[in-house]
Amino acid sequence: MRNLFLLLVTSFTLYSCDKSINGRIIDNFNKPVENVEIKITNSGYESKSDNKGKFKIDYAAGKFKIVFKNHNYIDVEKELEINEQKNYPLGQIEMIRIPDSTGLYFKGNDDFIQIPKITLVPAKKVLYSMLTGYVDQISYYLPKVSIKEILIDSIKAVEFYNFLDLPVILLLSDNGSVAIQSQGPTYLSKVNGIQVSETITNLIGNATISMFTPQLDKTYVYINFKDEYGFQRMSNTAFAFKFVLKKKE
Repeated sequence: MRNLFLLLVTSFTLYSCDKSINGRIIDNFNKPVENVEIKITNSGYESKSDNKGKFKIDYAAGKFKIVFKNHNYIDVEKELEINEQKNYPLGQIEMIRIPDSTGLYFKGNDDFIQIPKITLVPAKKVLYSMLTGYVDQISYYLPKVSIKEILIDSIKAVEFYNFLDLPVILLLSDNGSVAIQSQGPTYLSKVNGIQVSETITNLIGNATISMFTPQLDKTYVYINFKDEYGFQRMSNTAFAFKFVLKKKE
């Protein structure tokens, strides 16, 4: 009995002295992230997450930065100020997984869904021409290829990840036409397309994460555009997709 009492007292004492930062790391699909390197900058404190995403790291009280790194994920940094040495639960840390290749991705329930890249068909038409200038019009059309269908459970905001290193705008296709670009005598350009309102939720390095609420069975197009000398130029590289409700079983 005395030995059991001493064991309990010793365990309690060790636990009480364990004054560390602890938490759990998950990815953007709510899966645990293993082998994340966790470091407190300008110190020798470091640790790693286990196969359940859990971690624990020692620290010195004060103001400091804690960094989470894994080569398959976007780094996360947290600035903390803990004025008293104690057990500090940091809670759940989310790290965004990086896909295997650059591209445009829809966030599915369990993994990324990559949107195939397509080439739009441009049709140029000169509307007006004089020695002093001209007005051109270029219409961009979807080719006769299959559009990526994305099955969803219900109408709600959807999330896209742009790992392209390219600027894109989201347009709604209308009867095969994606956008019409007019260029005037001063080389100013105007895009007459049905632009869809997006909310940028995160911008980390080259990754842009955005959300919008789609309509069913409508074709959406992310189209590249280039900004040359301060002017917007459309490109015929695009990503086309539509949303379809899953059939109830």
